[in-house]
Amino acid sequence: MIVVADTSPINYLVQLSLESLLEKLYLRVHLTSIVLEELRAQGAPEDVQRWAFDTPAWVDVHDAPTPTIIELDVLDPGERSAIQLAMQLDATLLLIDERKAGLVAQTLGFAVTGTLGVLRDAHIAGMIDAREAYDALTAKTNFRQTKAVRQLFIRSLRA
Repeated sequence: MIVVADTSPINYLVQLSLESLLEKLYLRVHLTSIVLEELRAQGAPEDVQRWAFDTPAWVDVHDAPTPTIIELDVLDPGERSAIQLAMQLDATLLLIDERKAGLVAQTLGFAVTGTLGVLRDAHIAGMIDAREAYDALTAKTNFRQTKAVRQLFIRSLRA
């Protein structure tokens, strides 16, 4: 399985100290240099910056691919580069939280999940209690939630 990640799922999982779920679920995760720069940026949480300056062995960082699809111009640089890398690697899965980027990736034929999908899959695999992880996500980070998102997430855990 080839998995490419955008900035936000890495950011949130590192803040929750759950980034190791990525290795357990997917073995390897591919990032672009642009995503890595965003994780290292001055405004990023300190723990995220530390992680990004000392990425684990299961993370492969690639130079950002040259833009090729005009539809990607509406996305931010990290999202755009993640989708382009997924195209280049013929990825199986894209980890992207932003709705617009996820929809663009799906129209290009990619399976997409985000932070909540990682937490759900780890819960189903018996690795974590996703309800606790969700509560920590919303308490410790700037993750945007609504009552409907929470309800859908909790229902997805019963799958």
